[in-house]
Amino acid sequence: MIGIGAVAIWLTPTGFSDQYDDLVRKGYRWVTSDGPFACRSKEDLQRVSKDQSDENTLRMVSQGGVYFLIQGAIVQVAQVDKASGISQIHWDGILGNLWMPSNFLGRRPILNVLGTIASSSRRPPDLERCRGCQNRLG
Repeated sequence: MIGIGAVAIWLTPTGFSDQYDDLVRKGYRWVTSDGPFACRSKEDLQRVSKDQSDENTLRMVSQGGVYFLIQGAIVQVAQVDKASGISQIHWDGILGNLWMPSNFLGRRPILNVLGTIASSSRRPPDLERCRGCQNRLG
């Protein structure tokens, strides 16, 4: 009995780690910071990074194309611009990809605001349902 319990405890962290290692291999990363650092374009990211004043942030967010990162959220990296230190990411629930500083992405799971570790919710698309969503969303 004790041996079975010890094996179960020993295997649990391995399975837990394997789950997240698999996500990292698929390009998923966890956001390590809160703030207005995800943008539709590289140019917007440079503007918001250079001028982080409340006025500039409010103006850029109200104009659209700038998103607040939430620590612990999971995103999938689509492309990395190593020279600029930025990554293009896909964030579930947001149409299109965003650019953000690469240093705000981590390979290790981070607790989100709910106190849980986010994991990917992406499923293969249902083409019929997606066609209707595309029409409604624009």
